[in-house]
Amino acid sequence: MRVLKQNPVLRLVNSYLVDSPQPINISYLWNFGSLLALCLGFQIITGVFLVMHYTLILDNIYYFWTWMSDISTLISNNIITISPFENNENLIDPYCSLSLLTKISPWFITGLVDAEGSFTVSVVRCQTCKFLYRIMMRFTICLHIREADLLKQIMNYFRVGNLVTKGNLVHYNVNGVEDLSVIINHFINYPLLTFKHNMFIIFSIIYNLMANQTNLTIEGFRLIVAYINLLNNPINTARLAEIKNQIGELPVINLPPVIINDWPNINSPWWIIGFIAGEGSFTFFARSFTMVFEISQSSWDFFILRAIVVYLGLNIGFLIHEKRGISKVRITNINILMHILIPFLILYPFPSTCYKFNQYTMWLEAVKIKTTLSHLSKTNPNNKFIIENRKAEMVNIFNNISKLSLKK
Repeated sequence: MRVLKQNPVLRLVNSYLVDSPQPINISYLWNFGSLLALCLGFQIITGVFLVMHYTLILDNIYYFWTWMSDISTLISNNIITISPFENNENLIDPYCSLSLLTKISPWFITGLVDAEGSFTVSVVRCQTCKFLYRIMMRFTICLHIREADLLKQIMNYFRVGNLVTKGNLVHYNVNGVEDLSVIINHFINYPLLTFKHNMFIIFSIIYNLMANQTNLTIEGFRLIVAYINLLNNPINTARLAEIKNQIGELPVINLPPVIINDWPNINSPWWIIGFIAGEGSFTFFARSFTMVFEISQSSWDFFILRAIVVYLGLNIGFLIHEKRGISKVRITNINILMHILIPFLILYPFPSTCYKFNQYTMWLEAVKIKTTLSHLSKTNPNNKFIIENRKAEMVNIFNNISKLSLKK
């Protein structure tokens, strides 16, 4: 006790904890006040983390933590390494064994069709037909000719349809009632998520009418033409007038109610990979040496971009609205790219026939150099020679990415 009262520091502690005079009515029950303050602190801290990872969709919580746990397993087994501020040897290897997918996922096809597919029904003149017009149904995926191998793989998956090359574009077309039944069944089992799903519903109604040969009667033919006029591209006004003169007025039809789902459930990460293959872009801002990942889509389908962001565990701050009716997911934060996007693309790689994998590989090399640049700028800012060489390497990669992006 003498030491506690002689030492200045210990005397101060003793005066507050040991010999502090207190009213006689204070007991141990007063400790509940400090415990409540401690609980309040825990609530504030956990509330901050809850806000950062909050999502309205229960399924997305499961999917996000599932693929994140898969990534953790890969890291723990040294299959992939994510360390952005170390030497190049410790960074993600874009040529690791998981980088290419030899078999194509059905959800990948659905995601690609959501991005680049179309369902069309047209009415063409036919002098030998009963009503002088013929109804033609077609499912199409149209891509640049560089993606011909990918469309060939999709054609082999469905085992129906053909490829048609027109200029620098290649079309995968499926016609005929029997062949289209394969396509219809696929999108029933693996449904579309964008606004294109509504067009598929009308397309399916017309298909069922054609399969039941309803088009052979005048009433059925009118009904089908009325449905065709409700698709994305209605029949030309002049052509529609000619058809009406031949078959009579079209009936008024009531479509099934359109279910607007502002928070669609992304049932598989492969859907996202397919959508990225169609609408995604691995690009850059050359002046600031900033690596950029973007997904563009019409503002009609803004909700699907929001679902992708939530699925990846990000916040809606990565969504951008443009005046020309285009919405984008844009990620420029190097830490998000390294720790969220790239591990996701390693775990769920592009098919081996997908040309976008080439762009992604070059872009990934630039990301690796960018991380070393950030490291050098912090640890050795005076070594300008190495920094300039790294920047020159990035410029060279940027030029190669630009050449790949050109649609010649």
